[in-house]
Amino acid sequence: MFSSSPTPRTESFDVDLQDRALIDDCLATLEPSEHSHKTCAKYELNMLEFAEWLKAKGVSVLDAKGKHVKQFMVYLATGGRAAVDARRLPEQQLGWQDTLAASTRKGHFAAIRTVYKHLVFDEQLDRDPTYGMRAPKVEIKRGLVIEHEEVRTILDAPGKPRCRVQAFLLAFTLARMGSIVGLRWCDVDFENDFPEVRLGTASDTLARHGFPRLGKRLRATGLAVPTLVASLADSGLGWLGKGLA
Repeated sequence: MFSSSPTPRTESFDVDLQDRALIDDCLATLEPSEHSHKTCAKYELNMLEFAEWLKAKGVSVLDAKGKHVKQFMVYLATGGRAAVDARRLPEQQLGWQDTLAASTRKGHFAAIRTVYKHLVFDEQLDRDPTYGMRAPKVEIKRGLVIEHEEVRTILDAPGKPRCRVQAFLLAFTLARMGSIVGLRWCDVDFENDFPEVRLGTASDTLARHGFPRLGKRLRATGLAVPTLVASLADSGLGWLGKGLA
């Protein structure tokens, strides 16, 4: 569970104690297997900004309506954040940009929706004010993509077992390096014909390290790659990711 504690950043927000406690209680219920600690920390900042914006309009988090959420999302896109931040004491300013990109606004919306879904589930509200609303659309620009033959060349290249493990995990799970560093030998089942991550152990272990997404990706792929089996079997390392980052 996410445990929130006051920090200079969170203390900068002008939010009523009741709303602050409500946000903390909602975020504390999030499962580590679904939301990493980093995500929860971002959600906390996003919700505090929303609560501060609501307070300026004389509205509490529990009393917010759909129109308030829509107005807040427009505010994030059109400007005004820098002026709000400038009114804080110099040591409390957060360095806000005046407008936010669609991907960042999508994160704010996800935080708001997560909190209100919990409030409805907890029967503190009858209706989710974000119901029927769509998150900001993010246009994804395709970057550089290597061809299949180039991936094959990388995977077949000679190297130490640790490097080969890293290459296969990056290629077949698309996991971040930090997630790979958190993977342990006990998360891999060598009793089968190919290394299959144990559903329970992997989820718990990876969640404790703050990388819940890797467990999902590993379970989805199964890592049915014979070369990876050989690389793992030939290595006597205690950590898959030791020294990789």
